[in-house]
Amino acid sequence: MPLEIGGSIDENGKLSVFREGDLKQWINAHRGKEIVLSIKIKGKKRSNDQNAYYWGVVVAMVTRRLNELGNEFDDDETHAFLKGRFNVKEIEPVADHFIEIPLSTSRLGTTEFNDYVAKIQHFGSVFLGIYIPDPNEATELNY
Repeated sequence: MPLEIGGSIDENGKLSVFREGDLKQWINAHRGKEIVLSIKIKGKKRSNDQNAYYWGVVVAMVTRRLNELGNEFDDDETHAFLKGRFNVKEIEPVADHFIEIPLSTSRLGTTEFNDYVAKIQHFGSVFLGIYIPDPNEATELNY
C-alpha cells in the first residue's frame, strides 16, 4: 500500500518529513523491496467556491440529465459514479490485469480538481448531450 506523507524543505535545503514514525514503520514493512519515490510541491486544496460549484452545478446537472434518461439517481450516487469514472487510480494486482480504484475528490488540489471537472464537462457534452458551464459563466438552471 502506498504511503503519502507531507514534509517541508527549509531555507538551507534540509528535508523534514511529518509523521516520521509512519515512514519508519512503512520502510520496515517493505524491507528488501524496490520502491518508487515521488516528491511534489504541495498544492492548494480546492476552495469552498469550487466545492459549491461542483455540487450545485456539475453534480446537479449530471444527476438531472441521468434522471431525464429514465434513471433514479441522487446527487451522492452521481458523485460516486463520477469519481469512479474520472478520479481513479489504476493498480495491477495480478500481471496484465488492472483494476481502477475510485479516489476521494476531497484530496484534489485546485488544478487537479479543475482537470477532474473538465473531464466531466466533456463527458456531459459527448455522452449526455448537456453543456456544463464553467464556474465563471453566468447561467440559469431551471427545474
